[in-house]
Amino acid sequence: MTSPFSTTCYELSSCRLIPLKPSDIQQISEQLSHMHPWQTLGYSATTLSHYLQREDACLYKYAVMTEHLAGILCVRYPWLRGAYIELVAIFPQQQGLGIGHTLIQWLANQLISEAKNANLWALVSAINPQARQFYQREGFIEIGELQDLVTKGYNEILLRKPLLL
Repeated sequence: MTSPFSTTCYELSSCRLIPLKPSDIQQISEQLSHMHPWQTLGYSATTLSHYLQREDACLYKYAVMTEHLAGILCVRYPWLRGAYIELVAIFPQQQGLGIGHTLIQWLANQLISEAKNANLWALVSAINPQARQFYQREGFIEIGELQDLVTKGYNEILLRKPLLL
């Protein structure tokens, strides 16, 4: 059986996904380091760049493209009978255009094609109410709060979207 993320590029309704190129890592890292919650949690562009450069056979890293670079999607697969959205960010100038919704739909469709009763997982910072509302609209359920997981003094919330056929 092949991975649900085995194709190189994906053409979606509001964007396209291409494998993350080394030449995009600095721009993405700089953008993220100035965005909430990464800025609030103290992530530097260097730390983010190291994360994006790290080799990991189970982490699928995509640049989210419109006419220009619009964001990043990193998905860990397999993870707890499904996939885990390890990092997703749409840059401010591209937010509100439905790209996030398109990404969640695409991920769900990729997983459902692989197995009945799959899961889509995410972690959201408790200090990010916009992201919490987004995931709630997308059908994610808050499973539990994890204290001091990413940064001491800040809590993260584990989310699950059950995908049933």
